[in-house]
Formats: sequence, structure tokens, C-alpha cells
Amino acid sequence: MVYNECMKKIVLIDDDKLIGLSWGLKAKKAGVDLLAFTSIEDFLGACAELPRDIDIYVDSSLGNGVKGELESQKIAALGFTNIYLATGYEANSFDLNQYSWVKGVISKTPPF
Repeated sequence: MVYNECMKKIVLIDDDKLIGLSWGLKAKKAGVDLLAFTSIEDFLGACAELPRDIDIYVDSSLGNGVKGELESQKIAALGFTNIYLATGYEANSFDLNQYSWVKGVISKTPPF
């Protein structure tokens, strides 16, 4: 569909499927094409054709002790440049000097 090709695309990586559904509903209303994944591995398996400047929002707590701020380095290693943490934790809980590939920290509220 031509319209979808013109829509802004963003990525959400969050193991909580309800968060993905919530973002999906808000994305549809905002005219945003949301690509939602429940793990970094799922994203890595599907990201080959994505533009490297796409906005990617990663949850800090991805389940089983997996920390999004650490695992997202794998995404940055592939050349993706717009990586953000979307988390329920306070932004000042993260020292972004330790995670130089992360551009910023936002709440779980969709940024659109």
C-alpha cells in the first residue's frame, strides 16, 4: 500500500505484549507504522531492510534479567543510530555515559 510507504516507521522492543498493543493503537491513530518486537533477538532477525536512522525504543527490563540498555548495543553495532530507552524507571536512573549508543530515556508513553 502506497500510504504505508509514506508513514513514519518506528520500532518498539518490549517483552510486555500489552505495552506493544497500547503503542500499536496509539500509533494507528497517529498515522505511525509501529514495528513491535518482544526481544532484541527477534528484532535482529528482522532488521536487515530497515533504515539505520529509524527510531528504536527499547525497554530496560526485557525479562529473564535481560537489560535493554546493554543488549541494545547489538543494535548499535549494526549501524542503527536512534536508540532510546522506553522505561518505567526514572530517566536519571541511567548514566548514558555508560551507554553511549543510547540517545535518551523516555517513559512508556508513546512518543507520538
